[in-house]
Amino acid sequence: MQFFISKSQQEKNQIAQQSLKRLTNDLLDEKLQELNDNICQVQITLNGQKLYLLISPKIGSFIYNNYQFQLDFSTNYPYSPPIIYVESNIPHPNIDLKNHQVYVKFLDPTVWKPIYGLYDIIQAIKQTILYIDYTYIPNDIQCIKSAQRMGQLDHSTDEEESDDKGFELSENFKRNFELPTLSRISVENEQSDDTEEENLDDPSERSGQEPAIINLTKNTRHILDDKNTLPKPKK
Repeated sequence: MQFFISKSQQEKNQIAQQSLKRLTNDLLDEKLQELNDNICQVQITLNGQKLYLLISPKIGSFIYNNYQFQLDFSTNYPYSPPIIYVESNIPHPNIDLKNHQVYVKFLDPTVWKPIYGLYDIIQAIKQTILYIDYTYIPNDIQCIKSAQRMGQLDHSTDEEESDDKGFELSENFKRNFELPTLSRISVENEQSDDTEEENLDDPSERSGQEPAIINLTKNTRHILDDKNTLPKPKK
């Protein structure tokens, strides 16, 4: 019996092999050791073309939580960023637990560049978990409420430390996401949950269900400069 592999399948296999080769080289980067420091514990496990990342903050509002991520590098990496899913059921404003995706601006196709590597990817995820990125919140009611609550807490803390830390809730956020509005959105989301729930368990269908991304506030911790370099963590 003979088996025939189509040309398109051969191309996919070739792309997957190239992606795996690049990922293997990235894993040799000595800078990866710098990711595990006194503010955050980082563990990396590779299984085929999927990388499992465990991030455990030692500071901030999410201290002692363990965030488990799955990074899929089989889709034309490094010319396209990896696909990321969260496997931990832990609330965070940048994580949409309905479609199991983590929202990291650095990995947005409009920002991503092939020169970036595994170190940059993990550093961006680490930054987003440690310091909420209010400029890249998924348009989900729970994420919005969480961002509002954390933003107000962060804002009041910054005011106590200094008159100006570069943090400010945007007027659009104050105007459009007040609690009465949030309650109305919550009711609408609950009505649509039943029709969406049956598709959420299939990872292959998650990417088509991404909610819109909204910018709730200006936050200097996550704004990329003209060279798209990663921001430095707040001391």
